[in-house]
Formats: sequence, C-alpha cells, structure tokens
Amino acid sequence: MRQSSRGNQKSAIKNQKSIKAFVRWWLPVLVWMGVIFSGSSIGSIPRVGGKTTDGLAHRAAHLFEFAVLGALTLRAVSKDKRITKREMIITLIVVALYGASDEFHQRFTPGRSSEGLSVLFDVAGGIAGAWVWRQVSTNRQRING
Repeated sequence: MRQSSRGNQKSAIKNQKSIKAFVRWWLPVLVWMGVIFSGSSIGSIPRVGGKTTDGLAHRAAHLFEFAVLGALTLRAVSKDKRITKREMIITLIVVALYGASDEFHQRFTPGRSSEGLSVLFDVAGGIAGAWVWRQVSTNRQRING
C-alpha cells in the first residue's frame, strides 16, 4: 500500500513539473499565436498613408509579429540550453507553417486578402527574432558561465 502511495506522489510531482515547464516555455508561444490570430481576424484594416506607405507599414507589422514568434519559439525549443542547428530549423518550420496558416485564415476573413509574399515576410521576421534570441541566449550563457 505504501509503495502505491509513493508512486502516486511521484507521478503527481512529475505532472506538476510538466505543467510548470509547459507554462514557462510554451504558453508564451501560444499566447502570441493567439495575438497574431486575433489581429488577422480583424476585417478591413485602416490604410496608413498612401499605397507605398501602407504596404511598408503592413510588411513591418508582419516582420515584427513573426520576429516575436521566432524568438519565443526558439526560447521554448531550446529551453535555455545551447542552441543548435536543430532548434533553429524547428523554429523556422514552426514560424513558416504558422505564417502560411495565418495567410490561409485571412482568405476567409471579410475585408482581408491573402498574399503568399506575406509568408516570406513572416519567415524573415521569424529568422530575425530567432537570431536576436540566439544572441541574447549566447551572451547570457557566457555571463553565467
């Protein structure tokens, strides 16, 4: 009877650690994906200046949104360990798939359009964000030994 009770305690502690790890690493990624999804769900977005200015503003928004996603995803994938090529590739795959799904979602949002070129800006933003996180993480590891 005591063995079973200890086994249940160990299992409960392991589950708590798994939940804490999920919240720490992956919840920020999912929340940010929700922010992007919410923004994509808004119908007609107001124009910013002329056609060129508006295009630049929207491209900059894609770069920023997905830079944050790239940084958060790399943070979650690497879990504060040394970042390898594998983690970078996983991050870019996640960013690219989410960027493509974002454009697909916009096809069905009244007042919005879907452009394949936007996915390239999403991926470029993801690369930039992942690069920044990699620099921050590498510097942090150097400082902490």
